[in-house]
Amino acid sequence: MTDAASTWDSAPWRRVRDANLLRWMLGNDDAVKTIVMLSAISETWDALIDGDAVTSDEVHGAFISATISLNLNPFYKQWEPMITGAALAGLNAWMDSIALEKSESIPERMQAFYIRNYIYELVNVCAFAVGGWAHMRSVSQEMRAFFTHETYSQWEHAK
Repeated sequence: MTDAASTWDSAPWRRVRDANLLRWMLGNDDAVKTIVMLSAISETWDALIDGDAVTSDEVHGAFISATISLNLNPFYKQWEPMITGAALAGLNAWMDSIALEKSESIPERMQAFYIRNYIYELVNVCAFAVGGWAHMRSVSQEMRAFFTHETYSQWEHAK
């Protein structure tokens, strides 16, 4: 990743993310679109819960993706049961993390840090869908490294 792309979730970072996703998803553009839509939905949801600034365009985009665009995406429709199972587990973990991050217990806050991003398992599920077990295993650690943008201590100190 270049220095210009190193700022988490910046426009340059997103261009690198999208190129990586296309490679990880073996050129399946509908798989990439599915991941990007699900990411925008979850990031907007998180921002709304956290009280962060969200533009009308971001809210409209997330809701249009959730109610219309995903349902018209052929990759999503083909793999919907598997994606829904991963989303269910990821959303449950994220909701638990919201409660655990407020805990006085260091182990519970550490758990919150690790389970808050469980939703990223959706990317692994999509890699499996496009290329099978061996492909998913071949890109899994690279994807995890790419999407990791802060350490526990950085996150803890930002709270």
